[in-house]
Amino acid sequence: MREVRKTAVHNEWPAAEIQEASDDPRPSIPHDETMAEMDAEIVAVVGTGRRAPHAEGKV
Repeated sequence: MREVRKTAVHNEWPAAEIQEASDDPRPSIPHDETMAEMDAEIVAVVGTGRRAPHAEGKV
């Protein structure tokens, strides 16, 4: 019984995240656009020794 409860609790967080994303009224960002933005950020950060802005909560 304990395992069933652990599984239920473990599944609550991803289910809530999925529901939140589904309920978000903002328009979707196309995958290609997102990947291009991430590629540009990676290129900008690699070799600089600094952390990406999103890693420091600045995005």
